Amino acid sequence: MNLNAIELESIPLKAIITPDVMTVGASAHLAHVLTLMQTNAISSIVAVDSDDKPIGIFTEQDAIRLMAEKRSISEMRMGDVMTHPVLVVPLNLGYAKAYQKMMEHKVRHLVVVDEEGKLLGLASEGDFLHHMGIEYLVELKTVGSAMSQSVATLEANLPLSQAVDLMNTTHFSCIVAMSEGKPVGVITERDVVRFAIKGVDSSSVAIQEVMSSPLQIVLPDMPLQTASRRMELEKIRRLIVVDDKGVLAGILTRHDIAKSLQGSYIEYLQETLDRKNRDLLDSESRLREIEQREFYQDLVDQVSDSIFVIDAEDSRILDANQKAADNLRMPLAELLNLRVVDFSVAVPNLEYWFDSFLPKLREGEVLTISDHRRADGSVFPVEVKARLVQLGNREYVVAIARDLTERMESTQKLIENEQRFRMLFDESPISMAYVSFSGEVLSLNKRFTEVFGYTKDDVPTLEDWFIKAHPQQEYRDQVRTRWGHSLDGAKSGNHTIPAAEYQVICKQGKTKLITASGVTTEHGFLAILEDITEQRLASEALKESAETYFSIITTSQDGFWIVDQQARFLDVNEAYAKMSGYSREELMSMSIGDLDAIETPDVTKKRIELIKHQGGQRFLTKHRRKNGDIYDVEVNATYWSGGGGRFFVFLRDVTERINYEDRLRQAAAVFGSTNEGVMITDVDGQIQMVNEAFCSLTGYGKDEVIGQPAKILQSGRHSAEFYHEMWESINDVGSWQGEIWNRRKDGTTYPEWLSISAVKDDDNRVNHYVGVFSDISQLKESEQKLNHLAHHDMLTGLPNRLMLQTRLDQALAQARRKNTSLALLLLDLDRFKDVNDSFGHSAGDELLKQVASILKEGLREVDLVCRMGGDEFAILLEDIQHPEDAGKVASKVTSLLAKSWNISNGYEVAIGGSVGISLFPEQSGDSQALLQHADAALYRAKSEGRGRFHYFTEELTRDARKRLDLEARLIKGIARNELEVYYQPQIHIATGKLVGAEALVRWNDPEHGLIGPNEFIPLAEQTGLINDIGLLVLKQGCSQLKAWLDAGCEPFALAVNLSAVQLRHSDIRPVIANVLEETGLEAKYLELEITESALMEREQESIQLLDSLRSLGVRIAIDDFGTGYSSLAYLKKFPLDVLKIDKSFVDDIPADKDDMVIAATIVAMGHSLGLQVLAEGVETEEQLAFLRSKNCHYYQGYLRSKPVPADQFANFLTYHN
Repeated sequence: MNLNAIELESIPLKAIITPDVMTVGASAHLAHVLTLMQTNAISSIVAVDSDDKPIGIFTEQDAIRLMAEKRSISEMRMGDVMTHPVLVVPLNLGYAKAYQKMMEHKVRHLVVVDEEGKLLGLASEGDFLHHMGIEYLVELKTVGSAMSQSVATLEANLPLSQAVDLMNTTHFSCIVAMSEGKPVGVITERDVVRFAIKGVDSSSVAIQEVMSSPLQIVLPDMPLQTASRRMELEKIRRLIVVDDKGVLAGILTRHDIAKSLQGSYIEYLQETLDRKNRDLLDSESRLREIEQREFYQDLVDQVSDSIFVIDAEDSRILDANQKAADNLRMPLAELLNLRVVDFSVAVPNLEYWFDSFLPKLREGEVLTISDHRRADGSVFPVEVKARLVQLGNREYVVAIARDLTERMESTQKLIENEQRFRMLFDESPISMAYVSFSGEVLSLNKRFTEVFGYTKDDVPTLEDWFIKAHPQQEYRDQVRTRWGHSLDGAKSGNHTIPAAEYQVICKQGKTKLITASGVTTEHGFLAILEDITEQRLASEALKESAETYFSIITTSQDGFWIVDQQARFLDVNEAYAKMSGYSREELMSMSIGDLDAIETPDVTKKRIELIKHQGGQRFLTKHRRKNGDIYDVEVNATYWSGGGGRFFVFLRDVTERINYEDRLRQAAAVFGSTNEGVMITDVDGQIQMVNEAFCSLTGYGKDEVIGQPAKILQSGRHSAEFYHEMWESINDVGSWQGEIWNRRKDGTTYPEWLSISAVKDDDNRVNHYVGVFSDISQLKESEQKLNHLAHHDMLTGLPNRLMLQTRLDQALAQARRKNTSLALLLLDLDRFKDVNDSFGHSAGDELLKQVASILKEGLREVDLVCRMGGDEFAILLEDIQHPEDAGKVASKVTSLLAKSWNISNGYEVAIGGSVGISLFPEQSGDSQALLQHADAALYRAKSEGRGRFHYFTEELTRDARKRLDLEARLIKGIARNELEVYYQPQIHIATGKLVGAEALVRWNDPEHGLIGPNEFIPLAEQTGLINDIGLLVLKQGCSQLKAWLDAGCEPFALAVNLSAVQLRHSDIRPVIANVLEETGLEAKYLELEITESALMEREQESIQLLDSLRSLGVRIAIDDFGTGYSSLAYLKKFPLDVLKIDKSFVDDIPADKDDMVIAATIVAMGHSLGLQVLAEGVETEEQLAFLRSKNCHYYQGYLRSKPVPADQFANFLTYHN
C-alpha cells in the first residue's frame, strides 16, 4: 500500500498543472505549430476558440502519424489534424481521480478548464510523476525492475521513413538506433517534429543523420530513485539501459516509473523476498532479517486481500496472511498444509498447474478471474494476480486474491434495479417524464404520449411543456412558480416533489385535470403526471374496487399474477411467492418461461394469443420451485384489454390432487398396460398378484405362481451374499434395484432389470413388496454390438483407431515386462484421391475394402491391422526379433499394393502405398510417441517418391516441427497482413516498352525478415493456405493495377500465378469474376499463369477450365514451360495466349549450347502456334541479344528490374513513362 496515498489524494490539481500552455487557433498553419513545438521544446499544443475554450490538441504522436502517411504539411491547418474533442477535466478534480482518468483514456495530457470551460492549464504524465512521492515507493526498486524490455530498434543507416512508420504503427515514443549490435542513438517524437518542419522526404534521410547522440545510458542495477532524479535534473524523458557488455537491455521512461508507482502488492513482496534471501545468506545481518520479517508480516497482515506464497514445485502454500485463511473459512495452520489445487477451481490438478499455469507465469504476470472453494465447500469469485519469483535455484509464486463477491452482487443488483426501473418507466400505466435540472426533457414514457399527445420532439425542454400545456400566460406563470418552489424544496429536502393538481391542454386541444408529483435524482427529476379527469368522477367506486381487489389478492391462499403480453410479471402476491419458494423481488424480474417446467416460449406465446381471443382459459401445467422441485398447477387466466393489455392469473397448487388421481389411474392400469413384469408379495415373500407381462416373460400362468414363494424364479447364478445385500438395502432404505439373472418356467435363464420396493401401511409397517422387472437380453446383446462398432471400422470391418490405442498400450506394457520389441507401421495409399475424384466415393470405398482384405490375408494372424481413417492404415507388429523385420513387412505391404486393382465399374486402377515405421524401445517410449514418429516417417516416405517405406529418425521430428512452426507463423502472417505483393516488369524486346508486370508475393516476417516464396509456397499448397494467399495476390494486384491505370499510366497487363491447388479445390472462375467486379479492372488487363504440371494433372478438365476462364476475357499463360511435357500435341489442345520460357533455360545462355537450342525451340513452337513468348530470368545483355535474335517477344528479369514493392514500381512507371 502507498503510504503517501492520503497526501496524494489531498494534492489539488492546480498545484501540479502547467499554467503557461502554448495555444493556437484551429486555422493556424501546421508548419507554424510544429515550429512552436520545436522552439519551446514542448510535446503538445492546444487549440482554443475565441472564448479561450479548448477545442483540440496536437501532440508529437500526431506529427508521427502524418509523416508515416506521407502527407504534405504545407497547406494543412491545425483544425485538419488535431485530436478532438479534447479530454478535459475540472480544476477541482482530485489528484488521484485525475491520474486514474489519464490511465483509463491512455493519454499523456489532461487539459484543465475552469467552470466556464476556459483553459487553465495542462497536466502531463511528467507532472504527476514529479508529485507522486517516489522516494518511498522506488527506494527498494532498480532500473531493471521498472524498465520496458520491449524496445523498438532499427539500424542507424536505414531510412528515417522506416522509423516513422514503426513509431506510427506501434505507438512507441522512440526508436533506438543500433550499429554492430549496440545502441548508438535514439529517434524521439520530438526529433520527428523537428524534422517534419523541414518538409523533406523522410525516405531520403538516414536515421543516423537525425538521431540524438550520445545516449543517456544506465545499468539495470542502478536504483530507480537515482535514475528518476537524474531524469528530473537533466530534464530528459528516457534513459537507455544496457548490460555490463554494452548490449541493449531495455529503456526507462517517465511512463515506466509512473507504472511502477501504481502500487502492486506482488512487486513489493518480490522486492522484500529478494532482500530477505540476500540477508539470510549473510550471517552478520540476522538483526536486519528479523526486522525485515516483522516489516513483511506487518505489511502482509495490513493488506485487505488474500496473499499467498506458493512453492512452484508442487503448488504447496508456504506462507499466507490471515485474510487468506479467513476468506477460505479455515485456520491459517490448516491452509499452510494445502496446495493451490485443493481450493482453486481454475487449477483443478497438478497436471494443469505444471502444463498450463506455470508456463503462463513464466511469460509474465498473470491477472485472472476465478473461483476459490471454502472449507465448507461453498465457492466464491476472486480476482487473482500472480507472479513467478526466482530465489536462488528455486521458484516461488506470489499471488494476491481479491474477494469479488460483494462487487459482483452489487453489480448484479444495480443491473436488476436499472432494468426494473426501465421496465416500470416504459410500461407504467401512469404518465412519466424524466427531466434534467437544466430543463432538458430526457425521456417520456409511452403512457405520457398516449395521454397528452406530445412526444419528446414536441416538448424538448420543460419550458416548451409549460408553453404548450399552459398557453394562458398568467396561469402558466403560476404553474412555473409553484413547480419551481416544489422542485427546490425536494432538492434541499427529502427529494420528493409533493403532488399538486393542474389543468393541462393536450396536443389535440382537450383539457385534462392531472396530479403532478415526482422525485429528484442526482442529475434531474422524475415527474409523474396522472390523469384524474375521469377518476374524479368515479373515485368512490374506484376506492371500493381497489379495497376489494387488495383484500382478495392479499388474503387468498391461491397465487396471483398480473402479466403483460410478453409474459413478464407486473405484480405477484405473497401466496405465490410462498408457493414457488422465490421472494417477491426475485419473481418481479422473471417471466412465465422461468417458472413453467413444460411449456416452451412458443407454446406460451400461442396460449397468450388464445386467452386474448377467448377472454380467459383454465388449464393445468407444471411449475418449477426455486429448489428445483416440479409441482402441478391449475391456472385460471383472464384477459383485460386496459392498460395496454394485461392478464389476471390465479394459480392453485394441485400436486396432491393430481398425484392422488394419478395413483388411482396407475393402480387400475399398471397390470393391464405395462410391458414390464409386476409381482406383489406379502411380507413373507409369498406371491399375491402378477400381471400379464409377468406371465409372458416367465412362462408361468397366474394360477401356477400365486401362493408360491418368489424364490421359485431364482436362477442359481447368484450367491447367498448377493441376496443378503439386496434385502439389507430393502430393509434399510425401502427399495433396491439392479441387474439380476432369473429362471423361466422352461428352465432357461435370462438377465432382467429388477426394482423391489417395500409398501408400508399407515403405521409405517411393511405389508407388501412390489417387484417390477424387464427382460434386458436384447439390451445386453446391443451393448456387445455397440462395443464392437466402437472399436471397429464400419466400412472395412478392421479395428479402428480406438482399438489400436488400446492394443498398443497393452502391447507396450507386455513388451516392457518381457523386454521384447515391437513396431508400428503407418500406411498411406498413394493416388487414392485420384480414384475418388475420378470414379466417385463408392469406387473408393470398394478399393478400401479390397486393400483391407489383402492386408489381413498377407500378414500374420497375430499382427493387428487397423484403419485409421480415410486412406490411412496402421499395422502393429509385436515381439519382433530385429528392426529389419519391420522393414520386411513394410516391403511386403508395398509389394501387395503395387498391382492393378479391378473395381466393379469395369475400370482397372493402379495405386500404391507409402509406409512410416517407428520402433519400441529403440525410438519411442510410449504410444503417443510411436504414432507421432511413424507419422513423421510416413511423411518422409511420401516426399521421397511414394511406394516406399522409411524408418523414423530425430531429423524427421525436427523437420516436422519446423514445418508446423512455419505453418503457424504463416497463418498469423496472413491474418496480420504481413504478405505483400511485389511487381516485376515485363518488357517488349523489340521496342523496350513496358507491356506487363508479374505479381509475386513476399512475406515480411517481423522476426525473420523478408521470406521468399520458395520457402512458404510449397507448405501453403500442402495445407490449403494457398487459396487465401492466391486470393490476396489477385485482389491486391488487380486493385493496384486499377489505381495505376486511373492515375494515367500507360495500359499494361498484370500476370498472376494460379496454383494447382487453386485449380483442383475451388471453383476459380467465379472467384476471378468477383475480384474483377470488386476492383473494377477490365478483364483484358489480367493474365493468369498456370504451370504445365497443373494442366496435365487433369487434361480434359483443364481444357474446360481454361475455356471457362477465357470466356471472362482474361489471357492465359503457361508458366515454367520446358520443365514438364513440352509437347506440341497437348499445347494445341489448350486455349493459351503466352508461353513463358523457364528461367533454368535462360541462366546459362550463351555458355550452354543445349539451353540455347531449347530456348530457340520453345520460341519456334510459340510462333508456330500463334502464341506470344516471354523469357523469364534475363540478367545479362548477352541473354537478351540471343532472345532478340530468335524473335522472342518479351522478357522479364534482373537486367531490367528485380521484383519490387508497389511504391517502388510506381517510381519505375514514372521513370519509364
